[in-house]
Amino acid sequence: MTSPELTGGAGFTYEDAVTAQYLAAMVGDTTAAALDGRVVKRVAQQQADFGEPLDDVIVDAASLADGTVMRLSLQVKRSLTISGAETNTDFRDVIQHSWQTLQKPDFCEHIDRVGVVTGAVAEETSRAFTTVCEWARGSDTTASFMPRFEEGGSASAAHRAVVAAVRIIAVSTGKPLSDDQLHRLFSHLVLIRFDFLHVGSTHEAEAIASLQRALAPGQVARAKDLWDLLRQIARDGAGSSTVHTRASLVRALAGWRFAGAPAFVGDMQILRESTRHWLDQQANDIGGTHLTRQVLRDQLSDQIAAHRLTLIKGLPGTGKTVLLRDLVRELAAEGTTLFLTANRISSRSWSEHARAIGLTTTSIEPLLIEVAATGHALLLIDGLDRIAPEQRSIVTDLFGQLLTNPALSNWRVVATARDAGIEPLRNWIPPALLASSGVGYVDVENLTDEEASSLADSLPALQPLLIGENDRVRTLARRPFFAAVLARGFSQAAYPSAFAPQSEVDLVDAWWTRGGYDAHVPQALARQRGLIELAQRSAPDLGRNIHIRDLSPATQEVLPALEEDGLVQQVRQGHTAQFSHDIFFEWSFLHLLLDQGDDWIDALTAAGEPPALARVVELLSQATYLIPDQWSRELRALEQAQVRPQWLRAWLVSPVFSPRFAEHVGMFAAALAANTHQLLGKLLVWIQAEKTTPNPMVLSGVLGGDLDAAARIRIADSLGWPSDFGAWRRLLIWVIQEIDSIPDAYLSDLVTLFETWQTACADYPNAVSQRIVTQCAAWLSAIEDEEVERRGRYSKPTSDSAPRA
Repeated sequence: MTSPELTGGAGFTYEDAVTAQYLAAMVGDTTAAALDGRVVKRVAQQQADFGEPLDDVIVDAASLADGTVMRLSLQVKRSLTISGAETNTDFRDVIQHSWQTLQKPDFCEHIDRVGVVTGAVAEETSRAFTTVCEWARGSDTTASFMPRFEEGGSASAAHRAVVAAVRIIAVSTGKPLSDDQLHRLFSHLVLIRFDFLHVGSTHEAEAIASLQRALAPGQVARAKDLWDLLRQIARDGAGSSTVHTRASLVRALAGWRFAGAPAFVGDMQILRESTRHWLDQQANDIGGTHLTRQVLRDQLSDQIAAHRLTLIKGLPGTGKTVLLRDLVRELAAEGTTLFLTANRISSRSWSEHARAIGLTTTSIEPLLIEVAATGHALLLIDGLDRIAPEQRSIVTDLFGQLLTNPALSNWRVVATARDAGIEPLRNWIPPALLASSGVGYVDVENLTDEEASSLADSLPALQPLLIGENDRVRTLARRPFFAAVLARGFSQAAYPSAFAPQSEVDLVDAWWTRGGYDAHVPQALARQRGLIELAQRSAPDLGRNIHIRDLSPATQEVLPALEEDGLVQQVRQGHTAQFSHDIFFEWSFLHLLLDQGDDWIDALTAAGEPPALARVVELLSQATYLIPDQWSRELRALEQAQVRPQWLRAWLVSPVFSPRFAEHVGMFAAALAANTHQLLGKLLVWIQAEKTTPNPMVLSGVLGGDLDAAARIRIADSLGWPSDFGAWRRLLIWVIQEIDSIPDAYLSDLVTLFETWQTACADYPNAVSQRIVTQCAAWLSAIEDEEVERRGRYSKPTSDSAPRA
């Protein structure tokens, strides 16, 4: 096998420039010399070992009109002499290889072209050669082509010399071509002259000008740099028989931004407008103050660089979407983004979604290649965990292409998700997306001391809440969404100056009292009824797809005020609306359940019992927990109701996650002790199943980097961490205090909770770990004492129960 570095002339630059000329056309998705207006789609270099006689540069191009594809096969010569002389091996090779190319079974008659590119050739013979080729293409038959070269024909001596030379040298055996063969060869031959050998080359200037048109406005000044880079890519490609496509070229030019292919201009504009519309609707401030949270932004950049899938996770209201918004805003300023949000998709496949938003290109590969060329190779998803099962195929269609299509191998995914469980990773995200580099995590938590202090300086009304001495108040106020609600309320004098909510339920009550922020009676009542109706009508879609025509006149009347306060937003002006944030929907649905009284379970059934409503049931449980008799009564109602067990699970688990858990812990203990502690057993199991987060060290590959995707998920799950350390701390301290009353049957489940806590906290001194170690030591001591006693008796113990300390 001949080295392509030798046949490619690795030390020379003319062939590099010729190849770069066609690469430049491919970057701009436009045409180039000898392609009859077709758009460059593929450029191959040094293909002799792959069955191509004309091997230097092979260009495939497609027609925008009818999609027909042609191939241009070229030999590249710095200089060329057109003659049939025995010593003229360059021209002889070009003609012979052109004839051999015509014999290939995949050669397309009257479409494909063969020939040579040169920088220097005698003007007269060059003109004669080109004229003969045009005569051949303009002649339907050999009979109309050959008479020109007969005695008395119109051809000049130079034309006749060209024909004679080609006829003799085309076949290596020396047998001359017949008239028909000669006509066929000339009708497909091209001679291209590119001047890249001199300073001030016009063809180089034209190439740079075409790159200026192809580049995004901010990078036009770097067109010359890009031309030099394309020449370097061509030089490297000649040494390795590279095949370039627009996708591979865009990957190689990562960091460059292009204006985009003309055929995709409309689609790119739709994607940019969709992103801009979402950005405009997302609040990113707290009372007018925007916190940059630079530490989180730096973490996000690092995780994106290290992992193909990065999850921004955290509890509701911690600012996951705001962090993603900051990233999207930066990317959108530079070009096109591919952005999906759970509350703006309603189709059942990518192609349906693409058509629904107005895209003309529904095929994923070309669309994503163009997004990468005009922006960034990043798929951004807000609310991955809130995408309905029937809509997940939109995302999995994209994931499938990212994982199986080599042209999209450089794409990465960034998504937000709430901090509960691993369900999307386990159940419907392709395992291959977790392979090799694992999953990156950015944990978005409450504001730090520094961030809270900075916010307090900007918003003095929040200072007692953000940096005061009450830990419960600080914890609530430092959650960014809650801080924004507080800031809005204080700015409108909706809350008393001494207002200091200690739980989300306290904040919801204050927010609700004024109809969402600052309305006065009777406006507050009208807004409250409007929010309840909006929640009821949008419940199956979790706050989305509210048809304004279906709303009562009273709700339609308050809709503008709710929109002005940022509680709802219109999706299609005058036709559809949605809650502006999922938490506003959850708070409104909570009051729908309260409005239903004893029939609140029926409201869940009417909504279709979507699993995402579990958080609303948790809020209802926390609100009712403050009324002990009612909480126990509703617990019994759920046990007897013919509904999904998730609602009982949410009701039972939720009090532990309330900062006011200790206020009625006696009632809670009594309720769980009924029926031989069956509910306690369920609580222990459900806490482990629902309130853990997968071990980020395992999922990211820091631990077990050689695990396959399935094993990584399984082990990350088995070594999970508490999703809310404060809630787990309350639960474990209470359970250890009650341990003497817990039946032996449930101790193994309790030990599992101990293991989960210790997996995350064993290396950090803390009161819970100390109690766990003390309890386990007591158990071990009891076991040893039992063993000593058994040996002393030389008999089995009379009871099979586990030793108790």
